[in-house]
Amino acid sequence: MVRAAGKSRTERKMVGYSPAELAKLQKKFDESACGTMSEYIRILSLGLPVKYRDISLDSLIDELIILRSALGDIRSDLTISPIQLTQIVEKLTEIYLIIDKIANHVCTHPRHRQHIKSASLSRE
Repeated sequence: MVRAAGKSRTERKMVGYSPAELAKLQKKFDESACGTMSEYIRILSLGLPVKYRDISLDSLIDELIILRSALGDIRSDLTISPIQLTQIVEKLTEIYLIIDKIANHVCTHPRHRQHIKSASLSRE
């Protein structure tokens, strides 16, 4: 939800939830494409349509994150000749670039972007 330029949100309302209600709200929020709980609650309270994530796409992103981390671990644990290492690093770099391209194209949720970013940092 993008706010118009110059329009600040200064008015606040507090809402109390029981633990069960909050768990239910958290579950619904996790299924949404909203980046923050505040955004999700604001959309609901204003009666705007909530966009939901594609679960199968989320699974793909999760698998790509795991794959990228595993490849980084393999790369750091290898003991091979310098020539073999150069060849493997070139191939791994190609794979990382393909994963980045897929992830950046299909991943719109901020929580996944953070995982992708941290996986990128861990392999450098």
